[in-house]
Amino acid sequence: MSAHRLFSAILQVILICALAYIGDGWRYDGIGVAPGPTVTPTRGQVWPKPLKRTESDNYLVVRASLFNFKVTGHDCDLLQEAFSRYYSILSTASRRRPSRSGRNKPWRRDVNFVGFLESLKVELSSPCESRPHAGMSESYDLHISKDGSWLSSKSVWGILRGLETFVQTVVPSPDGSALIVKESETSDSPRYAHRGLLLDTSRHYLPVRSILRTLDAMEASKLNVFHWHIVDDQAFPYQSARFPELRRSNPDINDFMNANNLTGDYAGLEEYYVQKLVDMVKQFNISNIVWQEVFDNGVRIEPDTVVQVWIPRDSQKEMSRVTAKGYRVLLSSCWYLDSLSSGGDWQKFYECDPENFPGTAEQKELVLGGETCMWGEVVDWTNLESRVWPRACAAAEKLWTSPDAFQHTARSTIHRSDWYERSRLSNYDISEVAARLEEHRCRLLQRGIQAQPPNGAGFCPGERW
Repeated sequence: MSAHRLFSAILQVILICALAYIGDGWRYDGIGVAPGPTVTPTRGQVWPKPLKRTESDNYLVVRASLFNFKVTGHDCDLLQEAFSRYYSILSTASRRRPSRSGRNKPWRRDVNFVGFLESLKVELSSPCESRPHAGMSESYDLHISKDGSWLSSKSVWGILRGLETFVQTVVPSPDGSALIVKESETSDSPRYAHRGLLLDTSRHYLPVRSILRTLDAMEASKLNVFHWHIVDDQAFPYQSARFPELRRSNPDINDFMNANNLTGDYAGLEEYYVQKLVDMVKQFNISNIVWQEVFDNGVRIEPDTVVQVWIPRDSQKEMSRVTAKGYRVLLSSCWYLDSLSSGGDWQKFYECDPENFPGTAEQKELVLGGETCMWGEVVDWTNLESRVWPRACAAAEKLWTSPDAFQHTARSTIHRSDWYERSRLSNYDISEVAARLEEHRCRLLQRGIQAQPPNGAGFCPGERW
């Protein structure tokens, strides 16, 4: 037999075996890795989990081209711009439905189909604020029913959070013939006021489009503070029109140090600089946020200063020391995204809780929230999004959602310690969280965010390449 015929015969056998394998329904016989998704995503479940939410099996069909938001209270450009964003998301979801069997409209024969959702009334009871601020309200109520649907809040920020929740609940029907939303009641508010993401652009350049997509993903995950780390030891990629010489090194620094008894004492120079900076900021009537070493080094700081705890070693004791002095505090030490164990290492972020430190109830009240941090030593525009998302979503949920919103009877794969029970971490059903995170990752992909798989093998419904 010639080599050509032998190769053809072998190829035919391989094809027959492959077809038999496919025809067998991808049966798993214990050899290799089981095919199919490791975690099956939820459908229309919200990220982060709302404080209170109930839903029924009844649903309404949403026709994206006919649907509209109806303002019944205050209105402003900020609100209208949000409507435009969410109209676009609904339209995209309509185009990405897995199938186009809409002519048959099988949902009309479904006993759970109760009508169409033509509009959502948006009731803003107070005038729009122009800028977000530390004391802003983000609470909202969302009601979806065949008898009428509405979203209400006393602030525009609450409306924005409610719009995100609403759009997350609109999903393709199981057969892909329509967009549907279940009848539901949601009453939601954040656990902490400060829910941030630090992005470091000093080590590697990030194009504007990458930063804007980061902001889009933050909105989808209800993070509300963008901490932009622009300069560091490696680079000073910031240009000031008012102070154009700001980037130049100063040859007079050593003379200044000698004249101020700081010869060779660079730690003392840093302390002097920080103290001067803190004193200068006082005149602007704003609060400082300082890294924990400013507090540790004994710099004189104002009573309204916020201390950000970032060093993992003894971070719980640091939280206790800072709050015992009456200072407000942010936690970041356990939410460093540049420390990557594996693609599915988001579970470790649930082990962290801002209130897990020895202290009184009054000390715990001084916790403003926290930030998850993406330092840029090994990240540039090629891997930024996949490194941050959806891992940052775990910190977002810990900061938005009270442990009281989760089931108490759940089993968890997280290692349990004494503080585990005290911090109510046992409330979290990690399998439920994983399924919602799988859906949220798909949601981010559909919005153009290159989020990595959080739970291993799988695919997104309606996924396109």
